[in-house]
Amino acid sequence: EEYHHRWTCCNLQSKDKETISALASMGIGQSLLSAGKQEHVEIFVEHHDLRGYFSSVSGATNIFAEGKMELGQRHVGKLGLEPSECLMVGDTLHDCEVAQAIGAECLLFSGGHHSEQRLLESGAAVIACLSEVSARLIG
Repeated sequence: EEYHHRWTCCNLQSKDKETISALASMGIGQSLLSAGKQEHVEIFVEHHDLRGYFSSVSGATNIFAEGKMELGQRHVGKLGLEPSECLMVGDTLHDCEVAQAIGAECLLFSGGHHSEQRLLESGAAVIACLSEVSARLIG
């Protein structure tokens, strides 16, 4: 509840926008799938001037992450890609479960909701900084 009243005080993490911009410059398509409520996600994206980077923004119809697997399947369908062509970057074990359910590769970010230790339990690759995404995609 508190987050919804004070989210505009939150900044993106260091180099996040640079990373998103660099990926776009390399011609790598990006989209956003969130368990957050659709209208909140749209407002967040606009607030941080990120809209131009995402071909699609999908949020939930509630704020409790229910139905994210189905949302993920619809999201990938909107992109017109095979799930195996997608890399899902997330920060929770549930994000890893969603990636597995839709058939996408998963990369987990330890600077978010779950600790690095907890994320490592998933068996997915874990990064400490979003700037590591570029290296993983081209390296």
